Amino acid sequence: MIRLGLSRRRLPVDLHSVRFSAQWLNPLVVLVALLNPWMTVLIMGILARSIFHENIGRPMLAYALVSFVALFNASKQIEGDWAWYASGYYDLLHEGLFNYLQAGGLSIRQSEPLYYAFSYVLSWLSNGNVLVLAMGISIVIYGVYIYALERLLKHYGLHHWRAAVCIVFAVLAGITFTQSLHLVRQYMAGSFLFLFFLFLMEHKNKKALLCFVCGSLIHNSFVIPALLLVGCKIFASFRRTQKHYFISIVVFLIAGFCIGSIVSNIVGNTIFHAAAFKNDGSISFSVIALDATLFFASVAGIWKLGKYSLFDFQSAFVVVLFLAFYGAFLFAARDLLLMLLRLYFYVEWFRVIGIISIVWFLVYRTHIASLAWLLLPLSFLMISMRIGKSPWDYGGSFFEHLTGTAAWTVDKLL
Repeated sequence: MIRLGLSRRRLPVDLHSVRFSAQWLNPLVVLVALLNPWMTVLIMGILARSIFHENIGRPMLAYALVSFVALFNASKQIEGDWAWYASGYYDLLHEGLFNYLQAGGLSIRQSEPLYYAFSYVLSWLSNGNVLVLAMGISIVIYGVYIYALERLLKHYGLHHWRAAVCIVFAVLAGITFTQSLHLVRQYMAGSFLFLFFLFLMEHKNKKALLCFVCGSLIHNSFVIPALLLVGCKIFASFRRTQKHYFISIVVFLIAGFCIGSIVSNIVGNTIFHAAAFKNDGSISFSVIALDATLFFASVAGIWKLGKYSLFDFQSAFVVVLFLAFYGAFLFAARDLLLMLLRLYFYVEWFRVIGIISIVWFLVYRTHIASLAWLLLPLSFLMISMRIGKSPWDYGGSFFEHLTGTAAWTVDKLL
């Protein structure tokens, strides 16, 4: 293993004095938490993940992030696609799961029973309380993602504050929060896709297969990126491919563009023409710019950091190949608006590889590791701007929810 010039530093203060000073700090923390609960929870989660033992910090940061986004989502006004999911939620309570699926209807697919089973159980347990559905969906999306992130960061040797920076940015700025209660089934499947990728990289094929089954039964489109990831992993395992990774990336870009063009031409001449070209929304230029930036950060990460044994070259390379092919494919098939919108958002969970590359470079390759902390306020700003431009009402801005009192939060939920 290559030594990176890191050295252990002695603690600047005595631990006994820290414990003593914390005695008067505890009541202050409780007071601040009552006045400003979610900001306190998030800060404590980040500090716990940065300072305390890993087994303590991991669940505290996960709880902080998941609880915040779950309650934030629960305050969303029922409109758009979320109104359809809420309506189905009530119908499941009165009709039952099997009758609901057999009746069918618009956008109800019997090939995606896992989501409806999940929704039915929550509806039965909560007597159709839609707040429970919003929180349950958020817990699945973000809980599975954070669990996978924690496992992935071990492969890169990122712990404590370095891991906290990656996780907070990946959760807040990586996943488009405003889509989590819009493209509900796809976003749940997306988290399972990322976990599927991780199990593939760890050679845990049975767990990967379980994720494949779960993701496919939540949203059938899961199959496309999942099979592509399998192909990228096989291709990336060849030594010659790794040796010529820049050429490999170009090959995947060209292949993705060619196949996307072929698919676009074929679909344009079939009975699916009208549905495929349906304008069901658009993707912001800022989102595309973020993905392009993080993709190039991932490519640079392989080039600059791949020689270090602590940097997980294999997983980064698989993701780069996946994004190269997938991005070129979607660009070539961009006229198929419905498919573009549904498939594009599967890249969101893999933005973290670019974030890892940036943090890794700042920490291990420069003397300005503290700059990595700037990713935290940047993630706050990005999610705030997305919510501000969202067509849906959350009863307040991101910073109002983050800094609101407990009474304010309860009022928004009721």
